[in-house]
Amino acid sequence: MLMTNQAQGEYPLADGTDRIIATLSYITVLGWVAAFMLHQRQKTQLGAFHLRQTFLLYLLSLSLLAVEVWLFYQPSSGWMLYPVVVLLSSVLFLLWLFGLIGAIGATQRPMPLIGRKAQEWFSGIKGLTIFQRI
Repeated sequence: MLMTNQAQGEYPLADGTDRIIATLSYITVLGWVAAFMLHQRQKTQLGAFHLRQTFLLYLLSLSLLAVEVWLFYQPSSGWMLYPVVVLLSSVLFLLWLFGLIGAIGATQRPMPLIGRKAQEWFSGIKGLTIFQRI
């Protein structure tokens, strides 16, 4: 049985589906895609919040991976910047862990440093429909 969230108006309150969507979005990029698909079937505020958070986190991780590959092919100066890449990777891991704990606890605390920007930049994820049935 679904109930409408009166404060938000557009998101139903689900019986655990919102927590599953939120947590699944942190389990690899494939988990994010699966969570997004579940979110399309039953939109929840908690799911949308964590989908936005992880989307920015995965974009930053992919960008850092590209920099790491580029540094690998820089024989003269790449090794000097590698400690910075390791530090940034550690920060991204801590942000991921912070978000995962929030998803498991069904809270909507933005990640430090990037959380508020993720909510602002990807606000369209709340009702975004990519796969429409014909």
